[in-house]
Parts: sequence; structure tokens; C-alpha cells
Amino acid sequence: MIRVSTLFVAICMVLISVSLGTVVYALAGFNLLQSAIVALAALALFILYHAVSIRLGDRSEASHQIADLSNGTADLARQIAEFGRRLAAVEAKIIAANSASQDRTQVALNEIGELGVLVKQLAASVATHEDMLMAAASGAAPQPQPLLDPGARLPDQQGIQPPPAAEP
Repeated sequence: MIRVSTLFVAICMVLISVSLGTVVYALAGFNLLQSAIVALAALALFILYHAVSIRLGDRSEASHQIADLSNGTADLARQIAEFGRRLAAVEAKIIAANSASQDRTQVALNEIGELGVLVKQLAASVATHEDMLMAAASGAAPQPQPLLDPGARLPDQQGIQPPPAAEP
């Protein structure tokens, strides 16, 4: 669609060209054909000048837009690089936290295993003492049963480390 300013400029160029042709016809003494040629030549020069000036304006406007786009692209690249650095830092923290939690979990599992061995040894010891107390209460001679060695492993606890023996 034609802009109003372009339409106004075109009307002004035609009026100036017609006025120039009229002045040349009336004052310079040219005939009608010669003054029409002068008016058309002036109109052609005005159109050429206007086209060149618009083209230069568009070119400078386009160069400004390209400069703005390149600045925006550079800013976007900088922001993406910063985001990448932040993401790498967060990933490193997550990996470190996972490693630390796995170490703590393994230590806790080892301690739970040791506690399980100790509970089984305690249960065996309590059962032995209960048998001795029952035998003493019934008057029969107690049958001595060997106590479990605290360092010995039970058959179902082969994968768990025994607790360190306490020095008395």
C-alpha cells in the first residue's frame, strides 16, 4: 500500500514539473512541445532523485537493523554461554552430592550388617544362658554349649565384615 507521504511527494513533483513547463512556455518563449519536454525531463529528474534518496534511506535503515540483530545475537550467545557454565556447576554439585551420599549409604549398610551379626550373637548367647538357667532351675546338670566367638561369622552373614574385637 502506498504511504501518504509518498503520495504527497509525487503530487508535489508533478505540480513543480507542470509549473516549470508553464514558466518556460510563458517567459522563455518556448513552444508548447518544447515546454512539455522540459516539464517531463524535470519530472523524470525528480523521480530519479526521490528513488535514489529512498533507496539510500532503506539501505541505512537495513544496516541499522543488521547491526541491532548482530548485537542481539552476540548478547544471546553470551547468555547461553553463562547458562552453560551455570549448568555445568550445578551438574558438578549434583555428582558430588550423589557420590557423598553413596559413600554414606555404604558406611551405614556396613554398620547395619555388623549390628545384625552382633544381634544374632547376642540372641545365641541369651539362648545359651536361658538353657543354663532352665537346667539349674530343674535341678539337672546343665549341658555346656560353646559360646559363639564374637569374631566368628554366621553362615548367612558371609558378605558382611565382622565388628572389630574390643581390647579389654
